[in-house]
Amino acid sequence: MEKRFVELMLMSALIIFLSTGVFALGESCFITDRATCEASGTIVMGLSGITNAHGELASEGNYGSVLCCNFVGSLTCDSSNSNKIIRLSSSTNAHAEIPDQTTYTTNVCYENLNCISTSQNCGDITESPYTPIFSLSNFTNAHIGGINDYPNIRICCTSPSFVVSSSNVFWSSNETIEISQLDVIPETTSVKMVLETSGLSQGTEVSFNILEEDFFLNADDKIRHVDNGNAITATIDANGDAIANWTITLEDLEKTASNDYDEFYFEVNNEISNYLTLNILNISVCEDIVICGNYENEVSCGNDICQVAGTDAPTNVTCDDPTINCQCSWTDQCNFEFESQEVNGTVIGTCTFVENTEDDCSDGLLSYSWITTWTEDLGDKPLECSDGSRVLECPAQIQLPFFGFYNLIVAVLLIAIIYFIILRRKD
Repeated sequence: MEKRFVELMLMSALIIFLSTGVFALGESCFITDRATCEASGTIVMGLSGITNAHGELASEGNYGSVLCCNFVGSLTCDSSNSNKIIRLSSSTNAHAEIPDQTTYTTNVCYENLNCISTSQNCGDITESPYTPIFSLSNFTNAHIGGINDYPNIRICCTSPSFVVSSSNVFWSSNETIEISQLDVIPETTSVKMVLETSGLSQGTEVSFNILEEDFFLNADDKIRHVDNGNAITATIDANGDAIANWTITLEDLEKTASNDYDEFYFEVNNEISNYLTLNILNISVCEDIVICGNYENEVSCGNDICQVAGTDAPTNVTCDDPTINCQCSWTDQCNFEFESQEVNGTVIGTCTFVENTEDDCSDGLLSYSWITTWTEDLGDKPLECSDGSRVLECPAQIQLPFFGFYNLIVAVLLIAIIYFIILRRKD
């Protein structure tokens, strides 16, 4: 009997070990939110936002967005500063400059990274395998953004710790920032699958196969896959990139073994993405979320789990237009904003809608108004970036219960403990 108990405990430990995701798909650095990085990575630098941002040293801890590396390393600069990523004008609320400049004296370093500034796509650099980190608005006195926000000055890094390929594939909520966790309302929440620098010709159609890794059963669950005839497709753009959108359905979730939502990944162009963990929420979470301004914290705002950015837009803003990128964005509060882009993806400017309402949806409708701000040259400001008001219908109230994989593990462990107590009493 005791031997059986030991076997049961070992099996439980094995399940827990395999569920932790210790088998990494590759090591890299990327911009994400602070909570995600604290859970599974190392904070290298703080950022005041996901784009047009000021920077700070990791030790300051003032900002909700961060540069994160998913492998363990030291923030100490080596004797020659060869592992310098960029320089900052001060320890916080700082402008930045490329690693080769000498105007600023506050260095941001990490482990054995070797970083350069370039106008090339990082994957196109042939001397060494480089991976994209972020971009700068200028060579010095610069703001920090995602790798495609300022395409003339990209910061690319190489390291023995990286597993770098000719393209970059990752999960994202806004097309630029890699995420590893996502709160999900089934049938509502969407997530983006990004393929960058593919090397494929413009107009080429690519298939995104979504799977959920299942070590214990030795067969990964095919959620959306060409073998099932339901892979998600997208077309390569002028930059060699492709972005596909996955709206997560109940049918998708039911394809996982034992309601295991911890290690989703996708395959595209012979590349494999990072893991994505889904935190399944009741749809009632969205009862009070009608516009971006209803989100109360930066993480839920950035993830837009209730997918309100598309409906929050004023009627004259077409979020389906490939030159307009609609999203919820956090400053001191959550606001709707859209980026106006050229056809090649260069950002012309960002229009932010500071929303205000005193309505509580008691009549099933939400009345709200907004004041807009434009980030760049007023001569480029589109007509859609103007003050106004609108009325939206409030969502219905439904609940969806779930029993997840970790609930199963807890139940197994509780049974094992009870079994052990019974054995001890018999002895």
